[in-house]
Amino acid sequence: MYIYILGWNVDFGHLEAVNLISATKYSEKQIGYLAVTLFLHEQHELLHLVVNSIRKDLLDHNELNNCLALHAIANVGGKEMGEALSSDVHRLLISPSVESSKSSLEHLLIFNRASKAFVKKKAALTLLRLYRKFPTIVQLEWAERIISLMDDPDMGVALSVTSLVMALVQENPEQYKGSYVKAARRLKKIVVDNECAEGYFYYKVPCPWIQVKLLKLLQYYPPPGISALLINI
Repeated sequence: MYIYILGWNVDFGHLEAVNLISATKYSEKQIGYLAVTLFLHEQHELLHLVVNSIRKDLLDHNELNNCLALHAIANVGGKEMGEALSSDVHRLLISPSVESSKSSLEHLLIFNRASKAFVKKKAALTLLRLYRKFPTIVQLEWAERIISLMDDPDMGVALSVTSLVMALVQENPEQYKGSYVKAARRLKKIVVDNECAEGYFYYKVPCPWIQVKLLKLLQYYPPPGISALLINI
């Protein structure tokens, strides 16, 4: 990898990198994924060898492995990989966060919710990356579940999902028309009700990044309908 980063052509070690992806030890798996994202491209002849290993990591209960797999798909994924794995990426995006009422595990559950949100953010951005390259990969029947995540309590998840929805709306405004209702209500909560996690304030402005995205999203729908909705909420 060091030789490659220096700018020299590297025609060895590719198969070893592919094999490292299947390693059980995280440090080895991490190096394997890093090498694969550097050495392989979407037309590479070895790419089909990693699809099953990536799917296994997407289905793994270890969220670190989920993230490694999502990184690889976003950086390398061609049409073949996208079509094979997009359903698994979508499943990670819509999967519910870990919840429990046992106080003895409260600190662990807080970590689980935070890391699950981290996976959701990566899954949303991975789908966005795939959609920009191959629009047919995102299925129309996913629309309702994706839109529902704009209400996610985690602001980072809502921001990532809104970025995905904005791209989808540009091509299929009718299919994703429910998103403008979510956008208007989320704007009200942030700007009027001041519902925003402490870490998302920027110079006392509540999460300006998502405000901009939500306003951009509203521009794809007729003003009369938006006006009536804003009055009602």
